[in-house]
Amino acid sequence: MQKTNKFANATALSRSGLLLVALSLTAMLSGCFFQKAARDSARVGYLTNEPWWCKGASDAGTSVLTESECINLSLQFDGANYNANLYSTVGDLPPGNVWVPSDPGAAFQLSGTLPTAFESANPNVRLYSGTGGDSTLVGVAWRIDAEAAPEGYPGDRDVWVEDADNHWWLRAWIAQGYENHPNVFALTHPCLVAGGAIAHTASSACYTSSHTTPLEILVTNDDGVDAAGIDTLVEALRLEPNVSVTVVAPKLNQSGSSNQTSPVSELSEEVASTLSGYPATAIASTNLSPPRNGSGSPADAVLWALQQQKLSPDIVISGTNKGQNVGTFAALSGTVGAARTARISGVPAIATSTGGEINIVVGPFDFTTGVSETVTLFREWRLGLRNNSITTVESINIPSCEATFSLRGTIESVLTVGGCIPVNGDAALQSCDPSAGVPAVDGDTDVEAFHNGYVSIANVGWDYSAQNCPP
Repeated sequence: MQKTNKFANATALSRSGLLLVALSLTAMLSGCFFQKAARDSARVGYLTNEPWWCKGASDAGTSVLTESECINLSLQFDGANYNANLYSTVGDLPPGNVWVPSDPGAAFQLSGTLPTAFESANPNVRLYSGTGGDSTLVGVAWRIDAEAAPEGYPGDRDVWVEDADNHWWLRAWIAQGYENHPNVFALTHPCLVAGGAIAHTASSACYTSSHTTPLEILVTNDDGVDAAGIDTLVEALRLEPNVSVTVVAPKLNQSGSSNQTSPVSELSEEVASTLSGYPATAIASTNLSPPRNGSGSPADAVLWALQQQKLSPDIVISGTNKGQNVGTFAALSGTVGAARTARISGVPAIATSTGGEINIVVGPFDFTTGVSETVTLFREWRLGLRNNSITTVESINIPSCEATFSLRGTIESVLTVGGCIPVNGDAALQSCDPSAGVPAVDGDTDVEAFHNGYVSIANVGWDYSAQNCPP
C-alpha cells in the first residue's frame, strides 16, 4: 500500500468558473466550514485562531494552511458535506451503489464506475456507522482510478493511499460527530473499525482524542436573557463535556417575534447575566415602540453574535421557551425564528420549547424535564445521530406532565398547519395520562403528539413537511 503527500495550487482546484460559482452558492446556503473560518479570521486574526481543519497534522508532518488556502478548503468542504448529506443514511443511497472493503467505516461507492479525476466537492464514497439501512454517515472519501495520486486539496495535508486494486483513496473526516481535529485527512478514525462505528459517547476516549477543540454552543431565546428557561438550559449545557457556552439573547421578552430583525443602527449590546449569574450579552434597541420596547429580537441576537461579535458557534440552541411552539405557533415563535436565522446563516440549530401544564401562557412549566430532553437531543446531534442537512431545523416540544404522570415517549413528528390548535390557544387538551389520549407514532403531527403527552421533534426548517390535523 503506497501513500503520498503532494502540494496542490489552491487555484488549480477550481477547474472552472462554474465550479467556483456553484461552491460559493453552497457556502452561502450551508457555510458550516466557510462561514466559521471567515468569522474566526475576522474575530481574532487567522494566524492565532486557524480552524482545526486547516491546522498542520503533527503525526503526518504537514504544515498549517495559509489563510487563503484555508478559505478555499472550507468552501470545498462545504460542497463535499452538502453532497454527502444527500445520503445521510445507508437507506438513502441511490440505486447502483456498491459496497467496497474499507477500514475504517462501512464504505459504499455511489457507482460501480470509478472517476479518473478528483472532484473536491463531490466525494464518490460514503462511510457509514454500519451496513444497516439506518446506519448514519460518519465520513466521506474519494476512490479514484488513476496511475498516480490525484491533485487534491490546498497544501500538503491530504494523504492519498493506493489500495491493492491500484486505486487511490482519500478520506476526509468532516461528517457531524466524526470530525478528526488532529488530522482531518487521517487514514483512520479512533471511533471506527472495519465495517462500522464503535459505541461511544462524548466522554469516550475515542471521541475526546478526535475532538480536541471545545464544541462552541451559542444559546439564545425569545423570553429574554433573564428568563428561567434559558437559565435552566445554560446550567445543564455547562455540565456537558468539552463545550464552550456563550449566551447572547434579547434584553427583554420578545415572544411572538418570529424571525423579525431590526436595523443594526438601532441595536447595542449590554453586559448581563442569567438568573444563576452566568455571563451573558443582552441585545438592546433604541426602538421603544412595541414590539421591540427597547430590546432586540431573537433573530437580532443571533445575527449580532455572528456578524458583530464574530462568534463561530458549532450549534445554536434557542430556548427553552415558556410555552409550546407546535402547529401554527411555530411560524410566530421567536424561539423558532432565532433557530431558523442561525441555520440560514450556516449554523446548525435546535429550537426548544417547554409546554405549560395547564395553560400555555402561565404554566406551570417543567423546565427541568424540558431541558433534560433537549440535552438528550443535543447529545444525539453531537454524535452524528441526527439529520444535519442544511435545510433542517429541529424543534423539540416537551409537555409539562401532571404530577401523577410522566412523558409517554418521543415522536419524530410532522409540523402541523391548519386548524389544529386548541380553542383559545391554551393547552387544556394536553395530558400525559395514557388512558386519556391515543398512542402516538412517528409521523404523527406535532400537535397530536404533544397534546397526548409525547415529546415532539419536528423539522421546522426550509424543507419541512407539513400536513393538516386529522378530522
